[in-house]
Amino acid sequence: MKTQFKMKNLKIILQLNNYKYWIISLLIACFLPTSTTAQEIIIDNEFGIEPGTITKDNIGNILIGALVNDTTYFWQTMIIKVTPEMATTCLMIDDTLNELFAPRILVTQNNHYIVHANEGLEGNNSGNLDRLAIFTFNENLEMLNFNRYHMELGVWAWNDIKVHFIQNENGRIFGFGSRGDNFDYVVLEITESGDTVRTKRIHSGLGNPLIYSDVIEANHDSIACYGFVDGFDQQGSWKVVTIDTAFNFTYTTITLPQGYGNIWDVHATWLNDSIYIAVGDKGFAEDRFIFEELVLYKANANNNHEVVAGPLRIFRPDTTDLPATNIPTFVDPNHIYVGSYRGSSPGSSYNGRYLVAMVDENLNLLGMKSLGKDGYQYDMKGMQATDDLGCVVTGTVHDNANSPTYDWDMFIRKIMPEQIVGLAEETDDPDDSDYFIYPNPGNNLVRISTARRGVEACFIDMQGNTVMYREIDPGLDHSFDVSNLPSGFYTIIFTDENGFTEKIKWIKN
Repeated sequence: MKTQFKMKNLKIILQLNNYKYWIISLLIACFLPTSTTAQEIIIDNEFGIEPGTITKDNIGNILIGALVNDTTYFWQTMIIKVTPEMATTCLMIDDTLNELFAPRILVTQNNHYIVHANEGLEGNNSGNLDRLAIFTFNENLEMLNFNRYHMELGVWAWNDIKVHFIQNENGRIFGFGSRGDNFDYVVLEITESGDTVRTKRIHSGLGNPLIYSDVIEANHDSIACYGFVDGFDQQGSWKVVTIDTAFNFTYTTITLPQGYGNIWDVHATWLNDSIYIAVGDKGFAEDRFIFEELVLYKANANNNHEVVAGPLRIFRPDTTDLPATNIPTFVDPNHIYVGSYRGSSPGSSYNGRYLVAMVDENLNLLGMKSLGKDGYQYDMKGMQATDDLGCVVTGTVHDNANSPTYDWDMFIRKIMPEQIVGLAEETDDPDDSDYFIYPNPGNNLVRISTARRGVEACFIDMQGNTVMYREIDPGLDHSFDVSNLPSGFYTIIFTDENGFTEKIKWIKN
């Protein structure tokens, strides 16, 4: 099922604080049959749309914040609400003069939605934004309040602003984010109505560019939040910023074992009152290309953020794996979802598919799938676990053969644990795969990545002859010397320890 809708000429004009705001509200019911998880909802605005954040409200609805642009590259913010039955409601927040970038959503204890976006004055799309627009909606997507926070001392570059609000158990709402110059941060406390209680500019004093990654709520009454920042060095270390309720701060350096250098874009989720699971993006150079992979670990916030488990690497050997937002995500610690999308141009083997993996609380890899379909470029931007142990994923999709380069649609897809943990042959999506092969086409070396265990790989030539047989030991990365094989087309038949098979075509140049 591919459900499309166009957004044109439906506007309700509201007057707020002497500014005209155009609120476009579209009520769309897009239902997926409960018997399948292979179908996806496609949102098409005829130009460009890109989801930037995803979360879950207190009654099980999924909320997605997205950027929408038109033919003049005028960017606005859209909020998409997805019910557990996969019915969607879309609300566009359209300030006729000002652009709204980088939307994020906080669901409060009262189930109100605080939507904050970076605002550019009077269509200033040069990238210089000097204020934060803060909107509060109820669960029916009716606007309750609107406020602006003006940045102290200078402007922010829109692609570097990353402000994230959290609410602690006592109801206080704190925000933490980076300034555009990457040397300073801002800490805020706001009310549920978006009123600013107080702010503070934090100067790092470290002399290196600091890249803000994520923030999680406090596990202690005297702490406002924990922030994750990287960009300090190339030795595998980054820092956790502990900010107390008086806005004092300290840094703690996190270092994984040797060989885990260049960790970026760290995200974290609490496992219990003291232990959190974090995932970072590790890059390394090989054959003039930069390959990146997900790295998971567990840390104890009450013991100076000591790493207590991991790291676990999850990756495809052929791609630059960029992590989705809002990971790790789970409602049951035995079903923890992480995922990534291909940060490089699509190749012949995967055409820009995306990866979804599942681990348990002990960081055991339970399953990993390549999702998407040939001929399309999928960039999965966010993941959110659902109350039924499933997960909603969202991102952009582009029809490589038939769509203009600027016309990227948005996809929303529901997946269930059995689709990731079970065999690809048993899922209802013919494009699911348990195996990643690189390069394809290739020459003298083949790399294979899989979460299946006890796998045997059998190379079959065009005449149906078995020309090579290899056993794949436990692990994600396997390299085979195939220099003795002549050029041509091959079928690789994979058989796991339970006797289940999957066939993949491979070409040797």
